[in-house]
Amino acid sequence: MNTDPGNPIYREDDKRDYILGHFSQALDERWIEVYYQPIMRAMTGLICNEEALARWVDPVNGMILPEEFIPVIEDAKLLHKLDLYMIDQVLSDIRQYQDGKIVQIVPISVNVSKYDFEYCDMVYEILKRVEAAGVSPKYLVIEIAESVLELEHDFIKEQLNKLQSYGFKIWMDDFGRGYGSLNVLQDFDFDLIKLDMKFMKDFSKKVKTAGIIRKIVEMAEQLGVDTLAEGVETEEQLEFLREIGCDKVQGFLYSKPNPLNEILKRSDMGIGLYRENIEESEFYDQVGQASLTDMELNGDAGMLVAETFAGIGIGILEFDGGETYRLMRANAVYKEYLETIYGRNIKVSDVITYTDKDRKRVFDESVRRCLKSGNWETAYDIVSTDKVKFNTNIRLFSRDKVTGNYAILIVMVSEKRVEGEGSDRFSDTLKEDISLNPPSFENVVPPVEDIDLQSEKEALERNNVLDSAIIRIAKLLNTFEDYNETMNRVLEELGSVISPDRICIFERVGDKINNPFELCRKGIISQKEYTQNLEYNKYFKLWADLSVDGRAVNLDSISRIRVSYRDVYCQLKLMGVKRIIVVPVFSKDEVIGFIAAANYRLDESDDTEFLLSSVAVFLSYKIANSTLVHRLVYMADNDALTSAHNRYAMIKKEAELAAGEGCVGVGFIDINGLKEINDNLGHDEGDLLIIRASKLIAKHFGMEHLYRVGGDEFVVLAPDMEKYVFERKQYQFRQELEDNDKVSMASGFVWIPDRRKVSEAIKTADRLMYEDKAKFYVAHDRRRSHKEYV
Repeated sequence: MNTDPGNPIYREDDKRDYILGHFSQALDERWIEVYYQPIMRAMTGLICNEEALARWVDPVNGMILPEEFIPVIEDAKLLHKLDLYMIDQVLSDIRQYQDGKIVQIVPISVNVSKYDFEYCDMVYEILKRVEAAGVSPKYLVIEIAESVLELEHDFIKEQLNKLQSYGFKIWMDDFGRGYGSLNVLQDFDFDLIKLDMKFMKDFSKKVKTAGIIRKIVEMAEQLGVDTLAEGVETEEQLEFLREIGCDKVQGFLYSKPNPLNEILKRSDMGIGLYRENIEESEFYDQVGQASLTDMELNGDAGMLVAETFAGIGIGILEFDGGETYRLMRANAVYKEYLETIYGRNIKVSDVITYTDKDRKRVFDESVRRCLKSGNWETAYDIVSTDKVKFNTNIRLFSRDKVTGNYAILIVMVSEKRVEGEGSDRFSDTLKEDISLNPPSFENVVPPVEDIDLQSEKEALERNNVLDSAIIRIAKLLNTFEDYNETMNRVLEELGSVISPDRICIFERVGDKINNPFELCRKGIISQKEYTQNLEYNKYFKLWADLSVDGRAVNLDSISRIRVSYRDVYCQLKLMGVKRIIVVPVFSKDEVIGFIAAANYRLDESDDTEFLLSSVAVFLSYKIANSTLVHRLVYMADNDALTSAHNRYAMIKKEAELAAGEGCVGVGFIDINGLKEINDNLGHDEGDLLIIRASKLIAKHFGMEHLYRVGGDEFVVLAPDMEKYVFERKQYQFRQELEDNDKVSMASGFVWIPDRRKVSEAIKTADRLMYEDKAKFYVAHDRRRSHKEYV
């Protein structure tokens, strides 16, 4: 900004007056421009995101810096207008270039503040803008300031969870500055935290800073949260961040913020930074989540427990399936090992060539075995000295669906612990031993043989084993023995011919999945506690949606559903699931259950899918009979058409509330125009309208709080819901209703602090609903066509 004392806004008061007086004009005439600063993926050096930053380019006073105008706007409670303006501009840019013909679009983060949630319905505003722009939520990242977390805990958590449910990622800015703490990560489900820039500023000045950064990254890693370091300016900082597993970096080492036209200009000239293909982001995200310190986080608890680890060297190599290996990630121990072996400094993204013929063949064969089996394979002959023998354990970790390349997890172990003299670095001992005794390479991998008649014979025998198992299971399921015992015996039969970590059978009753049966491979801990009484729509419906003609869904990496089905992804990750096959079980075209196998062997993939699909057919009758009793109990309290609670259930709930203490929110809602629909289009169309209305109500108030008490009448009973939360839900419900051209409803809402007066509140809500309905019929003459009501 021009600091000339003659400038009319040089003085603080004049500056404030100028900014406030011209803010609306700056938005209307776009004096405030969007500058984009690239965010780089640490392991690849490619742009994986960009951050949108506001720059006020004033026609009179030149550049007004953010630190000058944003505090003024914030103090005037106008910051939400700037944030919404920035979202509009970013969406416009994404829409213009999202075809990738001019520049590869990456997800862009936009900043939001607490005022956005206080002065407008931010979730609604974002959704409205994204839908109008025709832009996928995956391209827009919501970056919240720490001040947002000062708002009421349950409210802001609900808002952030709702955004994530629509596919937006939520980042927390400036973690470690103030309010941001360990409790924040426990209370909120962030996709990423941005380390405050002060850490990088103090990196070379304070010895403790590196330790703090390392611990934050490790903590985030354990919670499944990505990390981004701001203010990266040196190669030393970058290498440290790569070593400790920081996922993304941002700073002047790569680029300052630039306007879009400058970015496009550099791209046209071929001098810009290279960008990541968004279709590969799942692959890189999964590799970034691998722990280089705690193997249990990689789903391998108990792996190689008989071995003694030498400092645990852990890394990930990218393999193209041919001859090329590239280092993607490595902890300090594994890097020391590589540098010792190859006699040079090896950085992330460097290509590693196994030049020794025997060693290369042994390593490659081990890699190819693990790609086939999906299990751990060991190259026993990597380095052997008098003091210690280093072995490399290899497992397929992920695969890039764009390039087809593999991410190979490497864990280096030793058969005895190294105790170096004068140094605790095992690489020093390794160097000393290698200089005295050249490493030995013993080929323990059997030679690859051509497929012959013996192989064909083995394949036929395998098919006979599978067929026999299916026949035995079919007989079991057609007996009248105890249901639970039968199901467990079915799992045992399956476990005798395939060997996933666990095989499960689930039943569906109404909107819940319960009564799970599970068989675990030896050494695998049961996860039944995580699969009790789960919501069908939230955790299981996706398997029916993904299934084609009722066939098996084979998910070779759960990262494929990380964005689209976040709740299911988190649930599976919590259970240590890396890959899974799920087959829906049908009865009269209705899903009544599922059979699944988690962490199956890759070389048994086809067999596992075939077996589960076959058994699902025979399970249908058994589960249908078992769930009949459960269904009768369910139908006693639930409406068959909408799955909402029925009038009988409401009467019981009303009595329960009247006998207790606490607050309750009450709603009475009636569908407009249902009679006209039934009379003109028939009751099938009327039923569709009722279902559509119930889903809309449940979306905002929850199915657990919804009761269908008549043909077109619904009641909402929401106990222990704070007044402001209940009122906000009303507002959001009515806002969506106004924009909905397929259903119209009249509604009345009441919140009371004393639930003992719930019956009176229901009557009041009923009266308010009829007042609202009267307004509808004043505006819509009853004699008009039904089309005006729907």
